[in-house]
Amino acid sequence: MPTNFENINIPNHGQQTTQTPVTNVPNPGPNNQFGPPTIRLGSQGMSVAYCQNLLNARIAQNPVLWVDGIFGPKTDQRVRYFQAMKQLTPDGIVGPLTWAALEAGPPPIHRRPY
Repeated sequence: MPTNFENINIPNHGQQTTQTPVTNVPNPGPNNQFGPPTIRLGSQGMSVAYCQNLLNARIAQNPVLWVDGIFGPKTDQRVRYFQAMKQLTPDGIVGPLTWAALEAGPPPIHRRPY
């Protein structure tokens, strides 16, 4: 198998296709364009609202978190509970490990109350 992308025959009706490898791509990680930012008490915005939605899907507790995009004391408490549940350090900081745990697997299905 070739190690570069120059002059690779790609099934395209027998035509020769030249591709150039992509270089200098930053590694995905926290606080960049490739993943959700690290958030904590005091953070605000769409990433916090996304986190609140995931917490509501992953933890069946009443009352559910109000999805307002503000990382306040109730969100902090729920994040710490979730981290402890997943055997992560319960520090209240939603970084790469907590995001991965929140986003892992399908959301649970909850019965609608009658």
